[in-house]
Amino acid sequence: MLSFQAVTSSKQAAHYFESADDYYEKEGHRGEWLGKGAEELGLTQQLQVDRESFKDILDGKLPNGVRVRFSDLRSDDRKGMDYTFSAPKSVSLQALIAGDAGVTAAHDRAVKRAVQQLEKLAHARIKEQGQSYRVRTGVIVAAAFRHELSRAQDPQLHTHVIVANLTKRPDGQWRAMSNEDIQHSIKALGAYYRTALAEELRASGYGLRETQKGYWELAHISDELIQHYSTRARQIEEAFEARGVNRDTANTALAQSVTLMTRDKKSEVDRTLLREEWIESARAAGLSMDALLAAKENSTAPDVARLRADPAMKEGAAAALNFAVEHLSERQGLFTRKELVELSMSKAATTSTISAVMAEVEAAENDGRLVRELPLYQTARSLNQAKKNEDDKQASHFMDVPETAKLTRTTWIGATMHARGLNEEQATIEVDRAIQKGALVLAEARYTTPQAQAIERSILAIERDGRGALQPILSDEGLAARLAASDLNQGQREAVEMILGTTNRFVAVQGYAGTGKSHMLERTINEITQDATQQSLAAGFDVVGLAPYGTQVAALRELGVESNTLASFLASRKAQAALSEKSVVLLDEAGVVPAHQLAQAMRIVEKAGARMVMLGDRKQTGAVEAGKPFAQLQDAGMLQAQLREIQRQRNPEIKAAVLNAANDQTNKAVTRLLGSIREVPEEQDRYQAIASDFTALSPQEREATLIVAGTNEARHSINEMVRKRMRLEGGLKYTVLENVDATRAQLKQPATYAPDLVVSYHREGQNIQRGVDYAVVGVEGDQVVLRGSDGQNVTVKPAQHFSATLHKKYDIEIAPGDLLKITKSDKQLGLLNGDRVRVQAVSAEAVTVKTERGTIVAIPAQRPMNLQHGYATTIHSSQGLTSNRVLIEANTRSLTTNRAAFYVAISRPRYELKLYTDRAAELRGAVARVPKKFAALELRTAHSEAHIAEQKHRQISISRLRNLSNDLQRRNPNPQPAQANRSVALGRTLR
Repeated sequence: MLSFQAVTSSKQAAHYFESADDYYEKEGHRGEWLGKGAEELGLTQQLQVDRESFKDILDGKLPNGVRVRFSDLRSDDRKGMDYTFSAPKSVSLQALIAGDAGVTAAHDRAVKRAVQQLEKLAHARIKEQGQSYRVRTGVIVAAAFRHELSRAQDPQLHTHVIVANLTKRPDGQWRAMSNEDIQHSIKALGAYYRTALAEELRASGYGLRETQKGYWELAHISDELIQHYSTRARQIEEAFEARGVNRDTANTALAQSVTLMTRDKKSEVDRTLLREEWIESARAAGLSMDALLAAKENSTAPDVARLRADPAMKEGAAAALNFAVEHLSERQGLFTRKELVELSMSKAATTSTISAVMAEVEAAENDGRLVRELPLYQTARSLNQAKKNEDDKQASHFMDVPETAKLTRTTWIGATMHARGLNEEQATIEVDRAIQKGALVLAEARYTTPQAQAIERSILAIERDGRGALQPILSDEGLAARLAASDLNQGQREAVEMILGTTNRFVAVQGYAGTGKSHMLERTINEITQDATQQSLAAGFDVVGLAPYGTQVAALRELGVESNTLASFLASRKAQAALSEKSVVLLDEAGVVPAHQLAQAMRIVEKAGARMVMLGDRKQTGAVEAGKPFAQLQDAGMLQAQLREIQRQRNPEIKAAVLNAANDQTNKAVTRLLGSIREVPEEQDRYQAIASDFTALSPQEREATLIVAGTNEARHSINEMVRKRMRLEGGLKYTVLENVDATRAQLKQPATYAPDLVVSYHREGQNIQRGVDYAVVGVEGDQVVLRGSDGQNVTVKPAQHFSATLHKKYDIEIAPGDLLKITKSDKQLGLLNGDRVRVQAVSAEAVTVKTERGTIVAIPAQRPMNLQHGYATTIHSSQGLTSNRVLIEANTRSLTTNRAAFYVAISRPRYELKLYTDRAAELRGAVARVPKKFAALELRTAHSEAHIAEQKHRQISISRLRNLSNDLQRRNPNPQPAQANRSVALGRTLR
């Protein structure tokens, strides 16, 4: 793995050379200078890193007498960055317990290879006439110190690479380094190091085995041995657990904080005695060292060239790339080259090489497996925001500049001609000079797949083909009069009239949160099922309800509509066959439906000759999976009605704030809510404050109060704190299940199935039954061993059976009076996913609950149950819910604090809202962030680029370019004509 922290004091760094708490040199080797900058300064001629030279470099004092100033760029608080490359635990054991110098050397080589990649990302800034631009330098000055111990005295091979805040610009000037590209590439650099290390080891004959989440270990070292020497890892895991998170879900800032906080002070040790202690400790635990010693004896001199020449590497690279594409494209319509390469390399570590992976990526571009975006350029001014976000490790997940601010070279040339009145040759010179100087910067390359684009095109085509294809449900002239006499507002009346009177097969109702979509639907259903029949006995229309989640299905059923989840409908041929040309399908919360599901549903509706009404709000949280088809259809001209009159909120200030948020005016929304915002910096204190305020309410008030948390970890912690404060008695421990987030690509991989997980399949198969929970026993090659409720083991090949859901087990206490939330529908028990139930009684056999519908249900406790404590819910799960009072947990450092989530959260209450945040001053910026969620058809191609340049977005682009053109003109007031051979026709230079 790769971690980092800032080095803020050269005196502190020098102190590490001479103290017992030696952090850089004493317990490892004596250091080595790395980087082109170190070589140019003559530092690499030193046999080891000299303490005074190291201190001087961090202070900006170069050997040639030059003194680099940091203060101009606000970098005086950062002398450098400590990037720590840590080997997998099995590698540390092989190197340090077996004394395998070849493994240590492989680690050293892998670190150097990774640092070479890091160096390519180094930038500096140039200021010209008040404008700041970034320029790529590819030059760093770094000192590497290899260490061999964790602070708990466990074997842990790792190298600290201290990259000084220095770089050399192309103009020869030494300046402070702009490192945001490095910071935003930490995961990719970590993946590169691990894969390079895997190459080096495999080239020496070591076998590897894949573990979870793209990691690997040496094949001959058991998990038991690894765990035996992982004291430090257990300390970190315990610290995470105390904060209600884990290593995977903790944000980067928290992860770094926990890593630092859990450090013990290092102590002097006798290395020989320590190694003997390690070996004796393993023997006492019944663990053998024979495999480590045998592997050392059987290893060979590394031959990376031979490994790379192996034809099997291409096959491994292809499989790794296919996995990466499938995994990324399931969640996003577009994905970046960095994401693709990082995931492909991680997956290929045990089967291929870095060079083979890169060759496979290029081949996929050429043969059409991947669709690559045109090269796009954005202004350096727009990248200044990236500098502001340098310390925000989540920044890469959010939009930084509008997509229309990124244009191809050709479009910039055409826009410059239009804005400045230049001819093509002059404009070409201006734009090329801007690119060369860094005033225009190449945006990150992105990809999509032909399959993703085909799905989205089919959605748009089916909707377009359905326009004017039907007769209206009602052509009753008295409908308008009946609606006018009703209690519907104008927007609701227009929606009802559209649904009943349209000749289009597909229509939409786009409504803000709390605008009375349910009330409008109730009147629509009335007209269809009652008045329509009265007008024409032959009409006979039936209404079918679909929704993504169980709670929304329950709401539709309360309106008298036979309803199911969209997933169950798509899996049921019987339900699909029941549709006819007289069917009206109501799809609620259409904004969270992914592209592949909506395409399938629309094809079914079209084939049946039925019609569909999509209801939702494109401004709320979107689909977890790829696509945003509800918004795409609206943008493509699908007939729609708008509901903008908010009715849910009775509090005028909250109502106004919700309206602001719905219109992307988050700053105004926060201002309106200032009196309801409470700052509690520490996470656990914030959770306690929420739990305290909730439990201070009367039982009746608590029933009408919703706690909304940003993450599952926050939800867990708040639920536990609420229960402790309520002092519920007579509770028993039960095992419950919680979903493990996994893509279909991951579910096809045996390594995904860790022991103690539980898997349930959505389809029948050989040896497996649909809907039955199987415990994961282990992995044997390409098969997973599962144990059924009857105690019998079965084997399954995940590559063939991947339509499944993974769960993790954990124990919770449940007591009479507890509030629970059902997490999986159970037809036999009459429970829906999302149901909130109150516990009536508990026993070893069952948990007896009362639903909000008033039914009493005994949930069997002999097997793990699909439920959780229900006092707090996540923002995503709260969408569609309403309550009198809402308590919101908003961590400004969390990915879940963004514009859509903020809108959803503050639109839940009728009367009262309280928002608890870690940094009130940062809240405005956090809730203004827009998550990156792209459709596959948003990939910029020659066709779409021409549309941006010439159609509706043209003035935006021209306006943005005019600022750039003015800057260029100040630097070059009399542009020279281009050479004749530089003249390029517009439209033929898209590159």
